Amino acid sequence: EVDALPSPTPAPAADGVSPLVDAVEAWATRGGASFDRAPAVADAADVPMALQSAVARVLRSALAAADARDRGLARFPSEEERAHLFKIAPHLVLPTNRSDERPNFGDPEDLAVVLGEVRLPTREAADLAATVESVDWRPFAGAMGASFDVDTPAGRVVIRDGAAHRYGAAEYRRTLLVIDLGGDDTYEAPVGANVDAAQPVSVAIDLGGDDAWGYPETPGAL
Repeated sequence: EVDALPSPTPAPAADGVSPLVDAVEAWATRGGASFDRAPAVADAADVPMALQSAVARVLRSALAAADARDRGLARFPSEEERAHLFKIAPHLVLPTNRSDERPNFGDPEDLAVVLGEVRLPTREAADLAATVESVDWRPFAGAMGASFDVDTPAGRVVIRDGAAHRYGAAEYRRTLLVIDLGGDDTYEAPVGANVDAAQPVSVAIDLGGDDAWGYPETPGAL
C-alpha cells in the first residue's frame, strides 16, 4: 500500500500570531476538552516564531493522521473494541504466547482487520513523515531558552531547549509531541509511541546529544 501511494504532501507553512498555540488548541478541542489560551500563549512566549511555525506544521499534519485513523476505525466505534484491536494489532505480524493478545480469526472483529474493514492511515502517516523531514531543524539544534509544555487529551506537547533533560516514566508517559533541541537527555518514558487505543499518534524529535534510552530500574523481589 505504501509503494502505491502518490508522493507524500508535507503540511503547509503555519502562520498567524500564535501558530503553536493555534495548533495545540485544535488538538485540545478535538478531544472535547476546554482550552484556556492565555496560559498557553504565555508559555509559548520564549519559543522563537520560526520554531513555533515548524512545530505547528507537525501538529497539523499529525491531526490529519489522527482524523484519518478515526475514519479507518469507524467499523469499531466503542472504546472496548478499539482497546482490543490495540492489544492484538502488533501480533498480526509478531508471535506471542499470550492468548489474550493473539488474534482469533474465528472472531468477526479480529477477522475484519485482515479483511480490510480497518483502513490504515497510510497516506496521512506518510504525509506526517514528509512534514517532519521537510522542516529545516538545523537552526534550532542546541538552542537554549525555549520551553513549552501543554497537555491535551491526546498527550502533552513539549518543547525543551538544548540543555540535558530527563523524561521520566511517570511525567512523560503520554506525549503527543516532544521536540528536544539537543543536549544529553535521558528518556525513561515511551515518547513517540502510542500508549493506549485512545491515543492516535505520538511523535518525538530530538535534534542531537548523547542520549540515554531506557526505563526506571526496579529491584525484583528476592
